[in-house]
Amino acid sequence: MKKIFGTLVSILLIAAVFTSCQKKDSRKTLRVSYFPGATYDPLVELASEKGWFKEEGLNVEILSFSNGPAANEAIVSGDLDVVYAVGDQPFVTQVARGVDAIIISAATRQSTNVGIQARDGINTVYDLKGKKIAVGIGTMNHKNLLAILNDFDITDSQLEIVNGSGTEAFNSLQNGSLDAVYYSTAWDGIQAEKAGGHKIIDGNGHEANTFTYTTRKFAEENPDLIISFLKVLYRAEKYIQTNSDDAYKTIADFLGVDVEKIRINNTGNVWATGIQNDVVPHITETYDFLYQRDYIKNEIKDFSPYVEAKYVNKAYELFKKENY
Repeated sequence: MKKIFGTLVSILLIAAVFTSCQKKDSRKTLRVSYFPGATYDPLVELASEKGWFKEEGLNVEILSFSNGPAANEAIVSGDLDVVYAVGDQPFVTQVARGVDAIIISAATRQSTNVGIQARDGINTVYDLKGKKIAVGIGTMNHKNLLAILNDFDITDSQLEIVNGSGTEAFNSLQNGSLDAVYYSTAWDGIQAEKAGGHKIIDGNGHEANTFTYTTRKFAEENPDLIISFLKVLYRAEKYIQTNSDDAYKTIADFLGVDVEKIRINNTGNVWATGIQNDVVPHITETYDFLYQRDYIKNEIKDFSPYVEAKYVNKAYELFKKENY
């Protein structure tokens, strides 16, 4: 009888430990978005392929999304925990619709890798007057295009701005139905050049920024998860800066694209894991752009509550202690 009782106790203890491990693993699962087309924001892909999340004790599930709005919907529905490297426009839109979202880190900043390509005969920004230029309407690229025009005292009414980007826009540039395009990656700049364009100005001074965000509730309930995740991003950032050839190949293999595309889009790219002093002003500028044009309706007077630095600051403290 004692033997049977002892066996039963052992079974119950094993079951309890197994159940506990299951719960522990469940708590350590973090669902993170990535955007296959955003080949200039590859830290999550790199870290996943290198196994660094697992080394950190994290089970990270990387989910593919075609764009920021799709990821926005997933985080609202509870199917996603963290949106990695999304543009400021989707984040501002999310806050404006009442989602209590917080930026937990910046991701990248692009300036010299973006800009305006124009056909022959258009050599300066002033030459764009009366011409037709394509850009994604309502995006941060649209905002930055208008900022560049403003630098030259040109209003959007002095030229024709149409909605367009990528292959369709490059084809239109090539066949002459467009005079210029705003390109948003170094690779796209090359494609525009192949279509007959030439760069007349880059985005220096009007950077295209991306950010990583989650909901305030998720961050407060899972601070260790968030901190560990961000610490791995610091590791990936350091690696891509010091071992670029291997990093580019690893990312290209993950995404299934030509390694040359990864190299071009990341050469000169600025990784910005952390919270810089200008994050709130930058987000506010994007909000003003969207609000003044009625792309969003809700008034938001202060974006500082939607930017939280404590998680990434702690992650950096821990990262500095590691010897990678």
